[in-house]
Amino acid sequence: MTPAGRQALAAPVITGTVTATLHLPVVQRAAPRVLIAAAHIDSALSGEADEALMLWNPGPQTAHLAGWRLEANNATATFPISPAEMLLAPGASLWCTGEPAVFRRTFGFSADCEWGADDDPNVLNLEGDRLRLTNGG
Repeated sequence: MTPAGRQALAAPVITGTVTATLHLPVVQRAAPRVLIAAAHIDSALSGEADEALMLWNPGPQTAHLAGWRLEANNATATFPISPAEMLLAPGASLWCTGEPAVFRRTFGFSADCEWGADDDPNVLNLEGDRLRLTNGG
């Protein structure tokens, strides 16, 4: 008996093995946003050989570009499935063009990737077609 005159209860006794299963929700980070931050389309050069796109990762996580596609006027250029080469760090950008040598003369630096023919072995070649960017529409 307890001082208040109540009967004390015995603590439960657990024998054997107790297994508890904890279920946690699957949480996945949102995919990084990669933006077309610049488009050099209607240039002063005849044939617009220096046309290019700049891709930019404004987010806080690395973007994996392997398998991503650029599409224009029924043509598609795809980033190769090679993750080691296809990372775009937070805040980083890259330029893609059809003719890297002409791009370099216009901008004063090398493009990071090219679509169409492999004109420069030092620039990553996207798989697929040569893109032609539309000036209007």
